[in-house]
Amino acid sequence: ENSMKIYIPLNPDRSDPAARGLININTAGANELEALPGVGAVTAEKIVKYRQENGYFTEKQDLKKVPSISDGRYAKLADKITL
Repeated sequence: ENSMKIYIPLNPDRSDPAARGLININTAGANELEALPGVGAVTAEKIVKYRQENGYFTEKQDLKKVPSISDGRYAKLADKITL
């Protein structure tokens, strides 16, 4: 018998962040980071470099410590990132 099981999480907030289309700013490579609004190749490299020099971000707002991530730019991508 051929059957398929589909898993539907009861609480969407507890599902895998990647499944919700969120980008993990601690593990994403430059190419993945470029998928964020307002983040191009140069900014993606700055995020990766910042992480290499300072370690993982401890909260999403720490992304604003990266040169060129202003409050306005952060606001556009805050709901698209996770840790």
